[in-house]
Amino acid sequence: MRRTILSYLILFIFVGSQCITSQAQSENKDKRVQKFANWHNEDLKKNKKNGVSTDKAYEELLKGKISTPIIVAVIDGGVDIYHEDLKDVIWTNTKEIPDNGIDDDNNGYIDDIHGWNFIGIGKKGSIVAENLELAREYGRLSKKFSSRSKASITSEESSEYQYFQYVKEKFTNKHDFAESMYKYYKKVSEDWTESVAEVKKYLRKDTVTYDDIKSIKIPDGSSVKRSVDFLRPNMKKGMNINILNGICSYFEKQVKYELNPDCTSRKEVGDDPDNFNDVKYGNNDVKGSRPSHGTMVAGLIAAKRNNNIGMNGVADNVKIMPLVVVPDGDERDKDVALAIRYATDNGAKIINMSFGKEFSPNKKEVLEAMEYATAHNVLLIHAAGNDALSNDTIMHYPSAYLNKTSPAIPSFIEIGASTIYKNKKLPASFSNYGATTVDIFAPGEDIYTTYPENAYEIASGTSFSSPIMAGVAALIWSYYPTLTAKQVKEIIIASGVSFADKKVLRPCRNGKAPKIKFGQLSISGKVANVYNALKLAETYNR
Repeated sequence: MRRTILSYLILFIFVGSQCITSQAQSENKDKRVQKFANWHNEDLKKNKKNGVSTDKAYEELLKGKISTPIIVAVIDGGVDIYHEDLKDVIWTNTKEIPDNGIDDDNNGYIDDIHGWNFIGIGKKGSIVAENLELAREYGRLSKKFSSRSKASITSEESSEYQYFQYVKEKFTNKHDFAESMYKYYKKVSEDWTESVAEVKKYLRKDTVTYDDIKSIKIPDGSSVKRSVDFLRPNMKKGMNINILNGICSYFEKQVKYELNPDCTSRKEVGDDPDNFNDVKYGNNDVKGSRPSHGTMVAGLIAAKRNNNIGMNGVADNVKIMPLVVVPDGDERDKDVALAIRYATDNGAKIINMSFGKEFSPNKKEVLEAMEYATAHNVLLIHAAGNDALSNDTIMHYPSAYLNKTSPAIPSFIEIGASTIYKNKKLPASFSNYGATTVDIFAPGEDIYTTYPENAYEIASGTSFSSPIMAGVAALIWSYYPTLTAKQVKEIIIASGVSFADKKVLRPCRNGKAPKIKFGQLSISGKVANVYNALKLAETYNR
């Protein structure tokens, strides 16, 4: 039975408007590219765009200077290493003989020519869909506590039991909402298809547009009239079957994979994700099955500069080391920890981590891996997250802290996302923040970068602020190679452009965003600037 039009409209207005925005952006891509391409590399005074002043630095500070190559590890979901703007900047393991099936350099990974895929299946490809850590934790703890009464919980178990109650409530709310939305939109999609078919038959047309039905008059009581009355207001808002199917697929993925505690995708990899001593898994396919995100990240760091194609990365003498750990779902702590150690052992000086999650059951092992990297003079750069939440309140892993009272890793930088503007819209509306946990902001909204198969796209997220910061760090370090990782971080923070006292809109997903001082959103109250950083680095180098 068809649902009421009112119930459709309520959800269409909420969800459909978001899809329409994306559709409109796609249709106006050329205009957006013209406006936003390269803004993150431009200068506020010179170009009126609140970028990190990369181009100004090359023009005024670096001419005639010699840089040294630097390896940046991109721990992500895969990188298209054959992209026209990236193929010349991909790291190669010269100690390994390609495709001979032998671990020539004895590092534990066979034929790791350009890096490693820790979620690889067989010889090529990788896991596509995984569950969220929330679902994994719910599944793990349910086995221990779901059939037990509160009275049976021992004092030693009380803390974990309380944690289970928190996980259970959060999981149940998310799962039940996703399941109801999936069922709802599956029915909506079916009704839409039925309505369109009915109107097509009535009009004797192969297609139906809003113009076809916007003023059509049909007698009351007709099933065609009900179909037209249903379609007309929603088509006017831009709704179509592709958008509906997209919404349906989004919730279906949550139900079947992300919020399914019994998701078995990991079994395809062939290892125990809780056994950190087992490292013989994965493959050397660093493009993997989901290279979009990692390709975008890699381009911002090091896309070939001044080659008259595509776009320019921030740093000009970098080799990208792709390490695949991120599926469509949450990354596993084991993969993250081993990727950090692989990067460190194979010469990476900077590790970019444009991913994150709220739960991390093996956070201690990840922290130990980061401490190992720090001990080997490696700089770790991490995206703060895109939930418009305070990381001071909710942990966002991997984190520089084991917990809120532990000391921070000294060569770890947490990055929030800033915009092209210097006004009240300076912080991106989606960016996480934190007066004690986020170090500094960098451009992260409407960023133009590389995309698989020699394409280019505009995207937003702290995922892109982080590689811009990684590029800034690489540029500094490649021209001043005697600096330590801690000094590079110190220089970046000290040289940022301060907006601490500026009143801005606090990042907010729902409701009206309150105005606060930008300095309340991070430790520094600054936006990174590589021009200033290079000038400061020169004083360290004397």
